[in-house]
Amino acid sequence: MASELSTRLVARLEKARRKLATAKRLLDEGEFEDAAGRAYYAMYHAAHAALLPKRASPRTHKGLAMMLSMHRVKVGDISIDLYRAFVAARDQREYGDYEVASIIGPELAQRTVADAGAFVDAVEALLRSEGHLA
Repeated sequence: MASELSTRLVARLEKARRKLATAKRLLDEGEFEDAAGRAYYAMYHAAHAALLPKRASPRTHKGLAMMLSMHRVKVGDISIDLYRAFVAARDQREYGDYEVASIIGPELAQRTVADAGAFVDAVEALLRSEGHLA
């Protein structure tokens, strides 16, 4: 029987994969701001999964980034490049959701969606290597 931790990890990673699939669909439809936003949320759920074994429970988006840095980036579990992509995606999501002007074009959205895929893959591989996933 799966442990409570592995059940929670799988749920977070499945949600991350669903958000990533939605981001790809929105990218194909030319909805660049929304694609970047969904890409961020794919990373968001994967980041939460990465922190679950550390018993870290951030309450805000900025807190999530800070705890991810402290518990996973500074110790070398997640690369600084993937962390920077995560923070950039968060900023794009905020800009896309709250600003009227659009700065997220096809190239930026495509890069953000690709970064989200790499981030989710890296977190899943990390958790697998730590023995948290089958």
